[in-house]
Amino acid sequence: MEVCPVSNVILGYVGDLRNHTAVQLIQNGVPISISSDDPGLFGYDGVTLDYVYATLAWQLTIRDLKMLCLNNIKYSSFSQEIK
Repeated sequence: MEVCPVSNVILGYVGDLRNHTAVQLIQNGVPISISSDDPGLFGYDGVTLDYVYATLAWQLTIRDLKMLCLNNIKYSSFSQEIK
């Protein structure tokens, strides 16, 4: 499941990021990846801000962050072979 913390807050999908359903999904082993929804529209570049918000709100550990980063790679649209 792809989660975009910054846009979820900006668009009002979640009032408080600490109550985001992704926290329970992560705790239950559901593969989550953190992404940026539309940084150009929201005025920032990359996915760093999404990771910062998620880390602080969800009290993520280094192990959690590693898992999320690996999920981003594993579940991305890249094929097994990079040409």
